[in-house]
Parts: sequence; structure tokens; C-alpha cells
Amino acid sequence: MNYLIGAISGNYTISNLKNWVESSNNFPDIKRVLFYYNTTNNDIFTYCKENNIDVITPDFDLYGQKVNEFISNSGFLNVQNSPLLIHHIRFFHWFLFLKNLNIYDLILLTDVNDIVFNKNPFEWLKNKNYKGIIASSEEVLHSKEDWNLQNYWSTFGVLSEMCLETKIYNAGTIAGTAKEVSDLCRDIYLLSINKSKNADQAAYNYLIQNSYKEKTLFTDLNDKWGVHLHVINQKLVDFNLENLKEYVIIHQYDRIPKLKNEIFNYYTI
Repeated sequence: MNYLIGAISGNYTISNLKNWVESSNNFPDIKRVLFYYNTTNNDIFTYCKENNIDVITPDFDLYGQKVNEFISNSGFLNVQNSPLLIHHIRFFHWFLFLKNLNIYDLILLTDVNDIVFNKNPFEWLKNKNYKGIIASSEEVLHSKEDWNLQNYWSTFGVLSEMCLETKIYNAGTIAGTAKEVSDLCRDIYLLSINKSKNADQAAYNYLIQNSYKEKTLFTDLNDKWGVHLHVINQKLVDFNLENLKEYVIIHQYDRIPKLKNEIFNYYTI
């Protein structure tokens, strides 16, 4: 079975889900699952049901204690509440879900609000036939991108010296086989908590360059798997936007107003 999985929060509306949902609606042999935190919009449940998407509403923390509200705004993040930040705890709940699947099921974990699919990602994954993690490069070294470098520093301190000349891989598009992705989610969560800033991307990059390195397929733009537009919008990566449709996954299209307003109403692709 193929699983496309994301996480959303109570501040989301159907418009935030639309491109993710509509661009994956016709993929065969796929189960789509959304983990919905701080549920407030009942229309989302109806919309997901109409589109054959399972919705899971987590309500507990690492210790099994009931949680009334998870932290959705990282501006309110501190060391004490970091275990409840949705960016972090989604990986814990994903781990619990994935560990019960067949170890060879194909998994794709993605952000939701800024992802659109040009092609069926599971066809690409099946063609690779890789039993491990599939990492998608942002094509920039940590030493060249301030946000990621500061994020790594706040997470791992002087160990950030280890990452300066390694490429950044995006935690918003993680793929692979269920056993490896499940283990990775667990370890991302455990490395992310009790930090003063969002730590999931730093934790992910640390893990795939260390304990998961031999289990990871590192992809770049030449693989036509994923393209991440934030660094392209920053002029850190030379990329012709006319080639976007060659890629399976388009991420962060909302960083470029022209794309958001003109191209990525999915119905016009």
C-alpha cells in the first residue's frame, strides 16, 4: 500500500488543503491520511470525507497524557512547550501510525499548505525501488543559507560545524519504506524536543548525515523528484521556472507570488 501523509492545524481552511488534495486525487492504490491538530473547522472533515482522505485527530503527548491544545505558532515556542509544537509532535504521531504498517509499504510525508503534485510520486518511488529513506535536496549548503544554519546551531550548538559543507535536505518531503521512515520519525521527534526553536529540519539533516546515512538516497534537481522554491526565490539556486512541470513535487510555490496567483491554481496546470 502507498501512503501519502500530512499534518494540518486548526487555523487551516479548505483552501489550504486544496492543491495537495486535488493534485493527488487520481493517484491509484493510495491511502491519504491527514493528522489534524486543534480541530476547529468542521468543513475540513466533510471535505476530506468527500475526497476519501482519512483524518486522525491526535490528543496525547509523548507520555500518553491528554493534550487540549498543541502549539501551532512557532512564535510562541519555548524549551518547555517544544514537545507540543505541531512541527515536532507530528513526527511522534506519524511514528506510532507507521510502525504498525507493512515494513515495505511506500510512505510519503509532506507539508500540506505549499505542496502540489505534478505526477504520481509513488510511480517515481517504485521505479527507484529503494528500501530506505528518500531525501530531497534544497541544493544549498548550510553555510550559504542563514535560516537553516541558525536553526542547526540552536539545535546542536557547536556540532553545527559538522554540517557547514553539507547540502540542506527538506523535511517537508520525506519518502521511503515504512520501517525506515517510521524509525526516522521517532528519532526526529526525540532530537527536536526541548529546543528553543523549530528543530525538525535540523534533526532530520543531522540524522540522514549520520545514523541514517547508509539508509538514505540523496536526490537533487537532476532526479526530477522535488523542487523547493524558497531558496530559488532567494536567488541561492539557479533554476528555470519554466521547467517546474518536469518535477514530481513542487514545494513552497507560495513563496513566489506569480506562481501562487497564476500557475498553481491546480486546475490550470
